[in-house]
Amino acid sequence: MRIFVFMLFLVFSAQLQAKKAQQDPEKLAPTHGYAYVFFPKGTAGALTVKSQKDGREYTLAIRNDPGMKAYGLWLPEGKYTVSRWG
Repeated sequence: MRIFVFMLFLVFSAQLQAKKAQQDPEKLAPTHGYAYVFFPKGTAGALTVKSQKDGREYTLAIRNDPGMKAYGLWLPEGKYTVSRWG
């Protein structure tokens, strides 16, 4: 069920190439969506998604939340599949 919710979220989300620089929500919100993925048992390394439109891969950053159990990244609109996890 969690994977289904995650995939559904990605379908309606947007995508931005992963960068180490801070993303500016004010600039990205009009054209992007924020992908947020929470794993109750914690993260397992990098989480990379692949755009079905152009094949680009984007790595979601581990959020600096208590417990480090979530990923997040502003992404341009599109459909994505998980290409790597861990």
